[in-house]
Amino acid sequence: MCYAQSIHFGIRGGLNISTESSHKYVTASGAVKLDNYSCSGINIGGLVNIPTGKKFELEVGASYSMLGYKDKIYDGVNINDYFYARVKSHYLTIPIAEKFYPFGDGIYVEFGPQIGFLLSKKMSLKDDISDMQLFDSCNNKCLDFGVLGGLGYRFPNNIFLNARYIYGFTETNKIYKGGENRNFQLSLGYLF
Repeated sequence: MCYAQSIHFGIRGGLNISTESSHKYVTASGAVKLDNYSCSGINIGGLVNIPTGKKFELEVGASYSMLGYKDKIYDGVNINDYFYARVKSHYLTIPIAEKFYPFGDGIYVEFGPQIGFLLSKKMSLKDDISDMQLFDSCNNKCLDFGVLGGLGYRFPNNIFLNARYIYGFTETNKIYKGGENRNFQLSLGYLF
């Protein structure tokens, strides 16, 4: 039986493991070196699957997605002069994926664009003494454009497992160079 034959609405949720591409803060005295680490977050949302061919369907979704990363920021000439800063970003994302079922059911591959709308962004310093809101139209870019690729499995009972990688093309901040979102997403979902 080929699953991609009728319109289905659904829900999905899961884990994000995200970071940003290499970036450097640029100050009046030059660039500040950073080491960048990934952080975990969640994703949850709804979707609709629309058949587009015998083994194809289009999935359009809307999700809340928590992204983030941790920077080790070197703040001096000594290698031991550094502190950690964790950044959490909250997005409303709209992924649009064309799905292909090579065997007619079960396993599928997907590819498509994604747009994200920044809802909030916050930086916490290592010792949690200070929290600084970073959501500011002067510093942060509110739109994030990217592309996704993924692999999934849809069970006969319409439960599905999905793994996606989302590669952002938009620099997230105007203060530093680089800093595009990178996100590995694991999700569990159900189609009604």
